[in-house]
Amino acid sequence: SSKKNMLSLPIHWINKRLSVDARATTFWLFLYFSINAIMFFYTLHVWINTIENAEANLKNDDVLLDNCDECPKSTYFSTKDYTRWRDECELNKSLIRNGPLSYWAPLAKACGNTLNFNCALLIMPVTRKVIIFLNELSVGYMRAQKRNAWFESCFRSPFARYVPVAKNIDFHKLISTVMLILGLVHTVAHFFNYWQAPYFTEARFAKWGWAGTSIVTGALILLAMFFIHTAALTQVRHANFEIFWFAHHFFILYYAMLLIHGPVFY
Repeated sequence: SSKKNMLSLPIHWINKRLSVDARATTFWLFLYFSINAIMFFYTLHVWINTIENAEANLKNDDVLLDNCDECPKSTYFSTKDYTRWRDECELNKSLIRNGPLSYWAPLAKACGNTLNFNCALLIMPVTRKVIIFLNELSVGYMRAQKRNAWFESCFRSPFARYVPVAKNIDFHKLISTVMLILGLVHTVAHFFNYWQAPYFTEARFAKWGWAGTSIVTGALILLAMFFIHTAALTQVRHANFEIFWFAHHFFILYYAMLLIHGPVFY
């Protein structure tokens, strides 16, 4: 019987959400998780293909080192072209000497790309202008219901039935939890990748972050997340709201380091 109760919990939760007029919440949650899943698995697929292609090129001896020992002398070769040519040569040399990235790298990059989306979305539910805009939209919606019989016949339900404005804080908490999970997996996957392929990892990500500062900025991002999330616990927030309030200002450090951590977001 206990197994049956455990299996019925997800079904009971779904039925409850639908029965309490939470269809809008269910729709927006489905949309949110769908976008996350698409971004995650697409990035994972791209990076896995990159590693598989590198392995195939090594196996078939197709890694190009043409003219890597002498600078091209074409008049159409700009500074940017030279930098690209030099970096590609150095990367190919490292690939031959050390092999490609490990398969932990695609997991790290998939989490990182999905984090970009969530970081952009995190503050929107608690931004004053966004909340004011949604409230004004709700007022305009009610006026349109009263003025236009056709509109009222098509949209009889209140605005909150379609956009759960009152759940903005809950959505903010959900995004922050997803970010915490993605951030931890992103970090662990990078460390495992570095453990298995240290030399090519250094060559491949030498310029990630400004002048290779990604490790330092990543550590500061994790530190900011630690203070924000621990101070946001219900027990801490209720016992001392000032700690919660001041700790949330670590978002300044978080976003500042985030911009330096990944200037090339993909």
